[in-house]
Amino acid sequence: MNFLRKDRGAVLKGAVVLVTGNAIAQAIPFLAMPVLTRLFDAHAFALYALLFSAAGLLGGVSALRFDVAVSVAKTREDASVLWFVALYVIAAVVLLLVSAAICVPELLRRAGLDALGSAWYLVPTVGFGMAFTQLNSYWMLRAGALNGVSLVKLAQAVVFVASSLILGWQGAPLGGMMTAFCLAVLVCSIFSFTLSQRVGFPAGRPTWKRCISVVRQFRDFPVLGALPAILDAVSLLLPLFAISTRFSVVDAGQFALVRQAVAAPLSLISAGVGQVLLRHVSDLHHRGGSVGTAIRSAGIALAAIAIPSALFLGFLGPSAFSLVFGAKWGGAGHLASVLAIPFCLRFVVSGLSTTLPALRRLGWVAIWQGAYFASIVGLVALPGLDFDRFIFGYAIVETMLYLIYAGLIARSVQMVGEEQRA
Repeated sequence: MNFLRKDRGAVLKGAVVLVTGNAIAQAIPFLAMPVLTRLFDAHAFALYALLFSAAGLLGGVSALRFDVAVSVAKTREDASVLWFVALYVIAAVVLLLVSAAICVPELLRRAGLDALGSAWYLVPTVGFGMAFTQLNSYWMLRAGALNGVSLVKLAQAVVFVASSLILGWQGAPLGGMMTAFCLAVLVCSIFSFTLSQRVGFPAGRPTWKRCISVVRQFRDFPVLGALPAILDAVSLLLPLFAISTRFSVVDAGQFALVRQAVAAPLSLISAGVGQVLLRHVSDLHHRGGSVGTAIRSAGIALAAIAIPSALFLGFLGPSAFSLVFGAKWGGAGHLASVLAIPFCLRFVVSGLSTTLPALRRLGWVAIWQGAYFASIVGLVALPGLDFDRFIFGYAIVETMLYLIYAGLIARSVQMVGEEQRA
């Protein structure tokens, strides 16, 4: 019983540190949003969202999940080698994509990035910075430096908001938010690397032979983990790109504001919980502890945030958006009311989603992600949909697929309990 109380306290303390840091980091741009929506129009928000989404896709998956392996490796030596492996893979993937874009410019149009014009090169540049920052964050997470992870996100929020306000007031309305985001990523890359060096940063590059040995040991992360991560990121991008190409850039801007004002704050909080659970559930599983207790505690805490949020957005979304962000953003409020339930459901399930990788159920993740990707692609490919029907279809797909994911998590925890009792 003392062991269980200790574990419960550890995950709660870690979650509180990361969630508090994430909440503060997200509160800064959220509080500044009423000013930003008056300095920048929907077109500017759409361009920023395209850069943020595309670079985020690259930053999130270019390490092929070797960054995640850093935090769950049993020994510090393996984690150190994995850090370098992840860095090499990130650099190789970014260089490969840049070469492909230069040699085949048509790829930019097919990827939905033609709206960025000559600024497309910012996607691989910013994507590398985001991937590098994420890699350093996983190293700090392994070292228990949760405050460092939160400080990096706080720094990104402060730099982005301050730069956006300055550029907006100086009369750079169209590309101002993109420039501010690039500066924020640069600062966070340097800051995260500096903090990582203070918590036992890997000393010396490993030999290629050692790298290959560790890659073989953790091959299930790129083989079974990278593809679902890529599909997940692409699935999140597709609706925004589909709206900007099939309907209008203004509609994409309205949709982008909903993500920025609603989905982004929720995702940062759930990401903090997920990062803590990834390491904690992995430890509990190795030691035969109660995984179900940790998952239930985290799920209850996430639901306590999600349910009031969904009710508020569902009933007061349009009027709240018009009041806070200005009359021209009433359409975003309507979108928020439609997407309230799926966004809040995703918030809860995403916070618990690292349970499956921690329990090495990567095959389940791959199957679910394939189904989610196919559903989003099918929705985007449907002909004759107007904008409202597209949004309703998107809400239905999100709700159904994340309910299925919740069922997979519950089944996985149940199987672990059965194995421990056997």
